[in-house]
Amino acid sequence: MFDTTLLQSLCEQPPHKARLYGEWLISPVAGGANNRLLRASGPQGDYALKFMRNDARNRAGREYAALCAIWECRNRHAAPLAAEPVLLMRDLPYPLVIQRWLIGKVLQTPPRHDADWLMLLEHYAAIHCIKPEHTSMQLPASALNFSSVAHGKQVVHEHVALLPASEQSPNLLSLVARLDAWHAPEWPAPAPALCRTDANFRNIIRRPGGWASVDWENSGWGDPAFEMADLITHVAYLEVAQARWEWVRDTYAQLAGDANTCQRINGYVVILLVWWVVRMARYRYKMPRGLDTRLVALAEDWEVEMIAKQQHYIGAADIALRGVGV
Repeated sequence: MFDTTLLQSLCEQPPHKARLYGEWLISPVAGGANNRLLRASGPQGDYALKFMRNDARNRAGREYAALCAIWECRNRHAAPLAAEPVLLMRDLPYPLVIQRWLIGKVLQTPPRHDADWLMLLEHYAAIHCIKPEHTSMQLPASALNFSSVAHGKQVVHEHVALLPASEQSPNLLSLVARLDAWHAPEWPAPAPALCRTDANFRNIIRRPGGWASVDWENSGWGDPAFEMADLITHVAYLEVAQARWEWVRDTYAQLAGDANTCQRINGYVVILLVWWVVRMARYRYKMPRGLDTRLVALAEDWEVEMIAKQQHYIGAADIALRGVGV
């Protein structure tokens, strides 16, 4: 379908604007930071060419395996949840996942109305219906997920340890100490399900009959309740009011039909707010030192924006920890 020489050229020298390569019109697609996305349109159809970062996360392998699992289970759902996988290529400077282009309208803002929020939650609930026993694909644990409060605290400490001591601010260390002091309720081990592990609304595609999503490079097995906590705390949703999140939690719990979903979501939210404080500190440390290997250049005002977001999470984490008595 695609000539290997063409793919090698696109990997090493991607076009900055739409350009013809033989029978293929290759167009760059903006939006992502970690990877390089091109749209290839020709007589054989429309495809997404996604060149992905090389790191220990195995982003390309995760994405391709998740897409294959979803399409293996596609008869379980009224509409496709993701693009159809075509090919995984690892023998290029950047691994490449080729998938059919997903037709639809990308969300430009968080949902505004109950009907759209419900569509989003139904999309997540459909993803979470895919269990390990439903697919022959061997998926790893998702790139970030918790199974208990103790596990979440452990992950926070692992991320703190990735920062030099000089970058561990008093505010950060205080929040982590308060999180450690929290004696949270325990719950039964949740059954694993497929999790996207990327709550950014810009990855959601509005389509007739049911929404779909792109960017599965962090996906894998995990607790679906974590996905809702990730949604509630995600940096892309900072403008959403608290009352909406209470509605999201309760509505998703009804869709999931899991008796302790709300309890798990509430617990994970507290941990993730502290995790985001640590995450922002890691961004601020790595980016100016060239330690962040994204394939897309940083915006000029990235640090100003990062400081503002970090302050937001410091305040939100403080309120959440006060709410649980620490």
